[in-house]
Amino acid sequence: MSLFTRGGSRKPLVTAGEAPPASPGAGPLSVLSPGAVPSDAVSSGAVPSGVAPSVRPEALRAAASPPGPTVITSSDQAVSALLKVLSGYLDPDAEPVGVTPGPSVVVLQVSDRALGLGNLRGLGAVGPFPAVELRGGQLECVVRFQVWGATPEAADARMTALQGRLLGARADLWDAGFLQLDGVAGALPAEGRGAWSRTADYHVLFEYQLAPTVDAESLIAVVPVDTGQEVAGSLVEERATVTGDSVRWDQTGAAALVLRGGRRGVGHLAIAAYLPAPVPTGGVRLLRTHDGATGAPAGYPTLAAFLAAVADPVSPQRHGVWVFPSLAEFVAAFDEAGDLLLGDWDSDGVPDGYQVGQLALNPPVPLPDAQDRLEVSLGTTPFDHPAVLYLRAARVPG
Repeated sequence: MSLFTRGGSRKPLVTAGEAPPASPGAGPLSVLSPGAVPSDAVSSGAVPSGVAPSVRPEALRAAASPPGPTVITSSDQAVSALLKVLSGYLDPDAEPVGVTPGPSVVVLQVSDRALGLGNLRGLGAVGPFPAVELRGGQLECVVRFQVWGATPEAADARMTALQGRLLGARADLWDAGFLQLDGVAGALPAEGRGAWSRTADYHVLFEYQLAPTVDAESLIAVVPVDTGQEVAGSLVEERATVTGDSVRWDQTGAAALVLRGGRRGVGHLAIAAYLPAPVPTGGVRLLRTHDGATGAPAGYPTLAAFLAAVADPVSPQRHGVWVFPSLAEFVAAFDEAGDLLLGDWDSDGVPDGYQVGQLALNPPVPLPDAQDRLEVSLGTTPFDHPAVLYLRAARVPG
């Protein structure tokens, strides 16, 4: 019996009226700890299973509802995590029969399969910064379910109910990382230990996620580019720096973030800041200007007034400025969006903790022409002691 696969598509079947199941990798993180490992097989142990007239539907729902993708801290927990999910579909109200150990699920065979390139699933973002490597893996294995009953008919009934629960939970199991769950073998009721048992074997392809870790020393803010003439013996060489819409400020340099227009405005600013006390000195200036502008820019008493003026639909200000009095006030204006660890810039032997934040420019700053630009600059450059701030802009049409 195949619960999930159809034509090799590795997608669970969805009947009319059901919502499509989410792909593995979506949903909340849940860290699972390893379970018990008997000497003769990897097993979930005596977790009650099967079916009986006294089964409480609410108990089954509570036991058989994976919380989402299976996330573990190391790959040696993968088999136990798989069993923990499957054991939740055993009958929580089944009573042991005779001297039987109760229903169980064990792993008979297991092999490791690679996930993507080097088990890398992609990059996870902290706020707008893709700084966290997402890794995981896959297990291909055969698992055996065993249930018990006082009679052959009772054992059959409990196995039938278990298979029905697995079939009914195919979307939840898919969310938990079970890409394939195919019945491959089974046995008729057999007598032993004063009761009757039934077994069913399933081929499983199980994908797990490793808890995210940050290994990067820094974020990419600038890319140096060297070019030379394609002429033999030429000594002519040019060097350029590509910054895009992001910059890095530290004690070695703090170039302004210059955002040019051309039907693209600016809707958000984002920071990842490592600013040990005391916070470096100097204010932060937001200048909306254009090529050929003369005279001092018009000043505004608040950021809101500045944004309203430069986004005025009738007569927008093309040469105006708003200044945060200090770097600390600039950072405080951002809504916290998380934190991350990057490198050891101050060489104290401890990874640096960065505060990630986002600042919505409401309304956005329109930059309709190529001559228009928004500049974000530090009043005192560079920082006066070891500290780092990454600054990035998010573009919007306008």
